[in-house]
Amino acid sequence: MNKELAVLTAAFVFTAGVVFAQTASEPAAAAEPAVATEPAAPAVIEAGNKVCPLTGRELNLNDPNDYTKMESEGVSFNVCPKGKAAYDVDPAPFAEKLSKAVAEVKAPVAPAAEAPAEEGTAVVPAAAPAAEAPAATQK
Repeated sequence: MNKELAVLTAAFVFTAGVVFAQTASEPAAAAEPAVATEPAAPAVIEAGNKVCPLTGRELNLNDPNDYTKMESEGVSFNVCPKGKAAYDVDPAPFAEKLSKAVAEVKAPVAPAAEAPAEEGTAVVPAAAPAAEAPAATQK
């Protein structure tokens, strides 16, 4: 019995030593880079439109059955179900309308122009601020 126990103990110690030696000799895994290698996907712009860009129909945004969402060129639009169904069957007829809608959403907002003067009234430009006189120099 002691002989069997000695053989089993020796086998266990040998196996444990082999496993330990293998794990100790394996090189450490390379650290993952801290920065993601793939660029982040651009955010989708929410158009927030109340008129379907495909059909021109006014949408009731308070009724979730009256509109659905559709994305084109990074812009999410509210569209009517009939327009979306027609687009899914054949998008070609809607390409120009959709491109125009995307351009309107992505276009930078121009500063508001001044309202034109009423007829018969004079427009007086604002006076420019007076320049300060140069300081006197001492000699």
